[in-house]
Amino acid sequence: MTPITVYRMHPIDDIFALSCSGVLNGLVLGTFSYFFDNPLTLVTVLRLNLFVFGFYIIGYNLRHSHVWLDYSARLKTVLISPAQHQIHHSSDPKHFDRNFGFMFSFWDRMLGSLYIPEKQEQLNFGLGGEEHEDYRGLFRLYFLPFKKSAQLMTKVAEQSPLKKAAIYLCMALALSYVLYDALVPEPPKAPIQKVHLEQLTWTETHALVKKGYRSIIVPTGGTEQNGPHMVLGKHNYIVRYTSEKIAREIKNTLVAPVIAYVPEGETTPPTQHMKFTGTLSVSEDVFSQLLEQTARSLKVHGFDTIYFIGDSYWNQESQRKVAEKLNKEWANENVRVFHLGDYYGRNGQKEWLQSKGESEGSIGGHAGIRDTSELMIVYPGGLRPDQLELHGGSEFNQSGVHGDPRRASKQRGQKLLQMKIYAACRQIRALKQSRNQEPN
Repeated sequence: MTPITVYRMHPIDDIFALSCSGVLNGLVLGTFSYFFDNPLTLVTVLRLNLFVFGFYIIGYNLRHSHVWLDYSARLKTVLISPAQHQIHHSSDPKHFDRNFGFMFSFWDRMLGSLYIPEKQEQLNFGLGGEEHEDYRGLFRLYFLPFKKSAQLMTKVAEQSPLKKAAIYLCMALALSYVLYDALVPEPPKAPIQKVHLEQLTWTETHALVKKGYRSIIVPTGGTEQNGPHMVLGKHNYIVRYTSEKIAREIKNTLVAPVIAYVPEGETTPPTQHMKFTGTLSVSEDVFSQLLEQTARSLKVHGFDTIYFIGDSYWNQESQRKVAEKLNKEWANENVRVFHLGDYYGRNGQKEWLQSKGESEGSIGGHAGIRDTSELMIVYPGGLRPDQLELHGGSEFNQSGVHGDPRRASKQRGQKLLQMKIYAACRQIRALKQSRNQEPN
């Protein structure tokens, strides 16, 4: 008996373990995801579930050893202790066919194979008796257990309808797993269509436009200070991520490169974010011209629906004005430009955080809970965890932070990103419906 004894598991054991654990894990994770907003995040130690890790330390790794570690009377009616599992390997006939459980003992109780030692027993490990001779030879080692298992299950099934039902259920799960794995070919994975314009060749883009990809998102971000705990390109990472998600959700849509040069304040003298090192700013006129010329370029190539999505406050008004200007100019053409203001201004993020107990001060207006949580999902490498402080540890004009980034989390980031994406998709659907009702 050594820890490597575990590698002598029979294939039928693996089949039952995989099929049953897969069904049970699916039920638990599916139920949690259905009833809770936040995605399920497992607490892990060294990438192993925390509870499984604890069980390995106090039980699993000692079950194939000579260390007699038993649990309390109450606990071992639920969990299989190392001592209980060692009974399973005893050569004493009274211990035969006992304690098959991997972690929980109630399975053995249900099937009548549970054995709970009242005190430490002196064990001799091995098959014992004549049965040892039965398993000599590779063929008999692999196939004799099937025969004996069938005989044992038949005997157990005769004792109780409940046990019979449990056996049939496990057999059905195991059989379905084997048949599915053996008979159902794995479907070929279709390549995921690239939607970012910068990742496509001109011929690929031309073919997609001909195929019906005539909608495109023009994302605008910014290169601005985000306190000592977040990189300057925060908006660019976030809006690139959300734009791809939106494009895939609304179908037949591509994404233009992120515009990273936006109004951030005056340069002489420096105002707003330009007071902080690293911020890059252009004037409102330059930004508007950049948006306009981008839209005109896309129109030339056959795109007839252009969406401006801005992840920063200072981008919103210019996007609205440019979209309004171009729509007036192209009123008699089948081309429209839309500013998706709901993505930034009507996404419900603030109200949701308030419903979770956050205040105006903790939510903040810049580099606070929202921005920090979102970047945790799209680019965690852009964060400096050791620099997270309320308002950056000082006044905004010194730190560039307004809010409490310490209260950010990945769970919140996932939810907040979903709210932005949903708000944009909701507005797009409303715009499409309105456009369909326009007179020809």
